[in-house]
Amino acid sequence: MSETNNEAQNHEMPMDDPMSLISENKDFVLEIDSDNEDDTSVLLDENEDRVYPPGADNQEEVYDMQFLHRVIEDAGRWAFGILLAELWVMDDTGTLLFRPDCGWWADRYASTEAFSKLTDSSLPDYIPADPCMPGIGLPGYLWSQATTNTRSSTIRQSTIRGGSNFLGTSRQHGGARRGSVASRGSMFGTGTIGSGMMHSHHPDQSSSAKLTWCEVKPLADDPDQPYCERTQYLANKAGLGLAAGVTFNVGGTRGIVVYMARDTASLKDLTDSTNEEYLQRATSVIGSAYSLRRARIEVVKKRRKDINKCWRRVRIKLLAIRFMGLSLAKVVEREEQKAALQKGKSQSMKDVMKELDGTVNKVAGYFKAKIKQEAKKFMGANVKAPPPMGWSASAFTFMGCFLTFAMLTNFSKFMQQSYGPEYSIVLPPFGALMGLHYGLTSAPASQPRNAIVGQVLGLTIAHLIGSYLDVELWLRQSLAIACAVGIMVKCSAIHPPAGAAAVVFSSGTFTWIQVGMMLVGNVLAILSSTLINNWNDQRQFPTFWGFRPINDYFSALFSAKKESMDKEK
Repeated sequence: MSETNNEAQNHEMPMDDPMSLISENKDFVLEIDSDNEDDTSVLLDENEDRVYPPGADNQEEVYDMQFLHRVIEDAGRWAFGILLAELWVMDDTGTLLFRPDCGWWADRYASTEAFSKLTDSSLPDYIPADPCMPGIGLPGYLWSQATTNTRSSTIRQSTIRGGSNFLGTSRQHGGARRGSVASRGSMFGTGTIGSGMMHSHHPDQSSSAKLTWCEVKPLADDPDQPYCERTQYLANKAGLGLAAGVTFNVGGTRGIVVYMARDTASLKDLTDSTNEEYLQRATSVIGSAYSLRRARIEVVKKRRKDINKCWRRVRIKLLAIRFMGLSLAKVVEREEQKAALQKGKSQSMKDVMKELDGTVNKVAGYFKAKIKQEAKKFMGANVKAPPPMGWSASAFTFMGCFLTFAMLTNFSKFMQQSYGPEYSIVLPPFGALMGLHYGLTSAPASQPRNAIVGQVLGLTIAHLIGSYLDVELWLRQSLAIACAVGIMVKCSAIHPPAGAAAVVFSSGTFTWIQVGMMLVGNVLAILSSTLINNWNDQRQFPTFWGFRPINDYFSALFSAKKESMDKEK
């Protein structure tokens, strides 16, 4: 004992191996660098080596990047016709899609000089994959379409290929999406694109249920889409004419894998059920690989930190036991008794307040994150404004609007003089219609199907509310526009002038004859716009007709109920 005291006073006690102070067992070794918590080598058993070398974080990042790239490479290599595959991940704020490092694969046998500008960052004219918001650029557009299709099934519509807007459309087997590859080979698309189904048995791990192939060039040329340099390059230079996106959600990590092929690729093989199912399952693996990367690094760091803390406490306690001359068995017995007594106690008020504080902090953190997200979205997507029309196009638009509206005005005047005031047309909503037909010719809201179906829904709902609902005017108008727009969106027939007409007709001062006159006016406007727009070689109107049997619209309204019944079966 005297020797021990002398060693303690002179600070000459061996520090590298505290276990040797009470045991001669050489199989149990501890090495701790007290200056660096994260750089630790621990040998728990002579047969199990758990050594973390210096710079492990960098090596782990390299490993994870190579692992992710290898998974994406395997996904693209075995799929039919895929030349480029890219992983895009939604950031923590839910506002931006970004492509992680090594989150892509390109077919080396199909590489060209133009193609390499998308993948080789060492080139001076390299086109980077900048982060994009949902709905903007090719990844953002595919993300918006995929997330919309997974929430609900939309009305099936036939389309015309090329020069069309993609937003608000969906692909079903009754008709092809506008601009989709299903419309190849005929003026009006009647082809069928196969859709694979993939069901996840875990709520935190899923991929999109439908796979939609779209043409990149019509998307790049779409006047309703923000200008994107990379999308333009994909369509016009790189030779990647077809693209499809499959979303995933693994443990809260959301993203989309974009698969691209040549425009000349076989549609039959691309949309084959086996190929689509493979791409969907490969997307789940890619999403899991990316989600695992971040989780694995955090687990490694936590394990390293916990091991350091644990062994540091053991070291201190062993030294204290030696200095105090106590028996290790007695110390262990005392700690076990103390733990048993603590376990039998009820939860104290301090613990209750601690849990309450934790709940309050979670709620406050949620609202803080939402406020930051709103502020970030308010700043805009930082995309370029579309270029203005030329003088000739503007003059043609002027003449088209003037002639069509003059025809409607004179027709309304003639009907009013011949049959009475109630046979007149309510003209203000047609001002918005002129802007759609001649300013946004290829927009979905401008097409005849949206105009007729939207007006039928909006006018009927507004007139019923205005005639039979005895409430304040502001409430009737608000209810009419809300119901009209909600049902138009559900039926995939959104039409802004129909919303304006719903506000007007909800006043309750109009008759069913005037409702019919509004529909007649829309038919006349569509015929006039078709004749005038198609006189110009640079215009195409309509881009699709897309009228479906009336039962399709009812099936769209009640699709949610049908899906729930199918799940129960």
